[in-house]
Amino acid sequence: MTLQQADLENIVAKLTPVIKQAGAIVMDVYAKPDVGSMKKHYLGREEITTDADFAAQEYLKEELKKLYPRFGIIAEEDANLAIITEQLKKRYVFNVDPLDGSVDFENRTGEFTNMISLFDNREKKVLIGMTYKPPTKELVTAIPDGGTFMHYYDGSKVRLHVSDTENFSESIVVTSKFHKSEKMQKVLPLLKPKIKYAAEIGSGGNKMAFWIAPGQANIYFRLSKVPYWDIMAGHLIVEEAGGKLTDLQGNPISYAESDYDHKTGILVTNGKVHDVAKKEIQDLLSMIK
Repeated sequence: MTLQQADLENIVAKLTPVIKQAGAIVMDVYAKPDVGSMKKHYLGREEITTDADFAAQEYLKEELKKLYPRFGIIAEEDANLAIITEQLKKRYVFNVDPLDGSVDFENRTGEFTNMISLFDNREKKVLIGMTYKPPTKELVTAIPDGGTFMHYYDGSKVRLHVSDTENFSESIVVTSKFHKSEKMQKVLPLLKPKIKYAAEIGSGGNKMAFWIAPGQANIYFRLSKVPYWDIMAGHLIVEEAGGKLTDLQGNPISYAESDYDHKTGILVTNGKVHDVAKKEIQDLLSMIK
């Protein structure tokens, strides 16, 4: 079975109420005085998770299994190497990040998202990207050669396009608010004089779907490792809006690592400033070694 564009459009339509309900579950926890924050570990990284992560994931997995029982599911909160290996025996695999931006959620910044992507493991290709922002009830979706669309809470939608900025010096850069590595803290002060503006924004999914794809910013980069479920949805969303996502050396993301972990950073741009941004960031990194 090979999924065609009409099949993908149908899947997006079926999953739209599902991801919105996951967002509603997240917001129920958000309204509580205690969101149940706790620490977790994955591949040597210590991260934060909350009651909302688990509640939304349980709901999403249950609904995905009902709708598409033959597809695999890799979900962040219970992912381990054994589960990843088992699920990747199937051609089509849903990747679920039930709450991207858990630290932002814990700190109540409003900058967090739910993300679902569909991955063709045979072709190593992302087929669906969906990112939902619960506080604003806005959904961004993309399928290959189908464009990227913003779906508003009133049912209307509009096609998204990245910015037209061509000059690096006129670039608006978005970086993480809470995930700042030591290298990033050294690079940013050196970068800021070279660009127009830098903003610290929560959730990588939020930055790609609601900042880069609509043209509000034109550069987002991350120096640290990142699991695939954090970037698959945003990758397709940005590319279908006319942008580009690579590693920091400009290489394509292969999505072929057995541990589902991308290790060489990411650079996300409107495409027009990609090569210059890559060189500038590489130069700055070489200066701080």
